[in-house]
Parts: sequence; structure tokens; C-alpha cells
Amino acid sequence: MNLFDQITARDKSIAISPILKDVATASIIRIQRKGVLNKHQSKTHALLVLLSGQAIYREDNREVILSRPNDYVRIPARVTHELIAQEESVLLLIQ
Repeated sequence: MNLFDQITARDKSIAISPILKDVATASIIRIQRKGVLNKHQSKTHALLVLLSGQAIYREDNREVILSRPNDYVRIPARVTHELIAQEESVLLLIQ
């Protein structure tokens, strides 16, 4: 199996496809170049891993550039954040 095959909506600027539902949540996210996943919060801690592309994760007081495959950021629960794709990017979100 291949994670990239799990991306179902290829014609949208942002596509989120759940890939694990039983014990945790894991989603694969594809964001087109210059796409923005608008500010939001998560109820739980999460781990965001860059699989391809380049993206910027931003909170009010912190910015993390994800530029190489396997770069990751830990996302704290209940912290407002956003994600900006510098180029088309695919990321794995584990909650």
C-alpha cells in the first residue's frame, strides 16, 4: 500500500483523507502550492510529518519550516495554528 494512493480529492486545493480510525486518527493531507489550511485548533496533541513538498506551520508565537521529507512538528492541544504550503505538499497528521 502507498499513502499517496489514499488521497482521493486531487482537484481541491486542500484534501484530507483519513487513513486510521480504530485507535487513533491519522490523516494524509495534500495542499496545493500557496494553499492555506486556515487557523484552527485541535482537541488533542498531534504530530504533523512532511512527506513531500515544503510547508510552514504557524502558531501565534512559533513558526516551523517543514522543508525536507520526514521533517515534523508537534502540535499542542488547543493551540490556534495554520499551515501554509510553499509548494504542493503532502503531510501525515497523527492525533
